[in-house]
Formats: sequence, C-alpha cells, structure tokens
Amino acid sequence: MSKTINYQDQSRNRTTFSLAANRRPVLSRLCGIPCRDSADGWFTLETAAPRVAARPVPAGIEYDDHSSTFTWALAGGAVLLTAHWLFDAMTGVWRRRERLINHGSRSMTVTRCMARFMFPAGPYELYTQASRWSAENQGFWQSLVDKPIEARCINGRTTQGANPYLVLREARLRRAIAFHIRPCGNWVIRVRRERGSVVVELGLADANLRLVIPPGAAIDLPELLIQPVPEGIPERAAPFFHRHLLSTDFKATGTATPVVYNTWFDHFDYLDPVRLRRQLATAKELGCEVFTIDAGWYGGGAGPWHTQVGDWREKKREA
Repeated sequence: MSKTINYQDQSRNRTTFSLAANRRPVLSRLCGIPCRDSADGWFTLETAAPRVAARPVPAGIEYDDHSSTFTWALAGGAVLLTAHWLFDAMTGVWRRRERLINHGSRSMTVTRCMARFMFPAGPYELYTQASRWSAENQGFWQSLVDKPIEARCINGRTTQGANPYLVLREARLRRAIAFHIRPCGNWVIRVRRERGSVVVELGLADANLRLVIPPGAAIDLPELLIQPVPEGIPERAAPFFHRHLLSTDFKATGTATPVVYNTWFDHFDYLDPVRLRRQLATAKELGCEVFTIDAGWYGGGAGPWHTQVGDWREKKREA
C-alpha cells in the first residue's frame, strides 16, 4: 500500500482507506471493524442494455480531514460511479452518497446497483427490525450461518416488512457497526457468506428494477449512514445517530418538535366527546402543544376507518 487515509471519532473508532500502488482504493477498516479487500470495488452494478460487464477501474480520488471521494470508470469510461464519504467525528457517523453517470451515447438500463461491503469470515450476529402496522420496530438478533439473510420493504412502503437498518456484530469481540438506508424508493439489505468473506449489500431494491439513464444523465442512489455501535448494543448507538441528524438534516428546522398527544393510543378510532375533553384538559396540563384527533372522525359511508381514507367529510352521527 502506498498511502493510507485515517479517520477517527471521539471513541477512537477508526476508519482507514488504503491506496494500492495502482491507485486502487481499499477499505481496510470501517468504524473500528476490519474489512476485506475486494477487486470488484465497493458496489455491484448490473445493466440490461448495454451490458456493463467489466470490472470497475479507479478513475480518481479526493480527500481531506472530513471526507473522501472515490470515482470508478466502467465500459471504457462510458459509465462513472462516484462515492462521496462524509465523516462526522463528533458522533462517528459516516454518510456515503453515490452517483451513477452515463457518459455513453446510448441509454443505459440498470437492473441492479447497490453498495457492497466485505468483512472477514469470523462469526457474526445480525440485528434487524421487522415492521408492520401495529407491530412496528420489532427487533431481534440472529446468527449468520450459511443461509443468506435479507431484509426489504414491500408495497412501496419504507417500513412495511422491515426497517432500512442493520447491525452487524462480531460474535466474540462484541464490536458492531450499524447501516442505515435513506430510501428513495424500494430498498433491500442482503448479508451472505461468499468465498471466505461476509458480504453486505444494500441500497436500491433490484426486484423488477429497470431504471433507464439517458446519455449524459445521472442518478443519485440511496444515501447510506454508517456508525459504530458501542459495546454491540443498538440502543447505545441511537443517541449518537440522533445527535448527528439534529446537527445536520434537522438543523434548519429551528424549533424543536412539539410535544403531541394522539387519540389513537387511547381506543384507536373510537372517539367519545366527553372522554376527548378530559384528555384535552390532561394533555394541556402535562404540557402537550398539539392535540391530534386521529382516525375515526372522517368518512360519510359505512365500514371501518381504513376503508374511508380519502373521504374527509366529518362524521355527523359520531364523534
């Protein structure tokens, strides 16, 4: 290796990019977790027409104290993929943003394009969260043995089926890393064993994907947020993640989110005016700033509340 680029957060979790003699970038360590080199690069790309089959070739690198940007060329330079890594040393959160650019003379149909990470083959445990209506954020651990593990959303709903979140934990050392996807459409996370390594692929779901990129156009892939998990316990990573989001994505909002009371958590769509008035008085006394009357107030027809979504006429015969 001719060059190493190191980043370290306040908890001394280190991320290291190494540059080989041919300027090929290698991710040696991510948030304190050792990584394994991959000649295929840091992403998976498949196209239908024209087919892009060649391995990616390094085409550029830029870096400073807080970020690194890597560029790969495919199909003789007709296709470029850039990966911009932005580091928040205060919280240890990395943001990885990728852009796929078609410099060719023909439209390109993408059938698969996901970020790819490779780790040593040691024993790992995975934490994912199942999610469905009335049973959101149901987290559980499972060991990665031989069978691949997959989490995905369904029906175009970001958190229906699963949440776009994965924790990969070294079973013996209790070191762990969390991956978050900021979806811009359907998403998928896959973890499997492959040729003596553990591979994590995540991003835009590839089921029935036919994404056409015209000549000279580009697409931005779903952003990834990556962070260390203290002692391998997901709950201990959450405050750092929240702190990062409050200082970046939500910084422009100015005021804090108001304290809200929602009637759904009482008796769902059953609304009783006397009971509502008592709740309103109690909510005010507790300091709630917003009182939300949820499902149950709308719909001029018969049937349960979810069949009347979109009919915003106020019910006259009920609360």
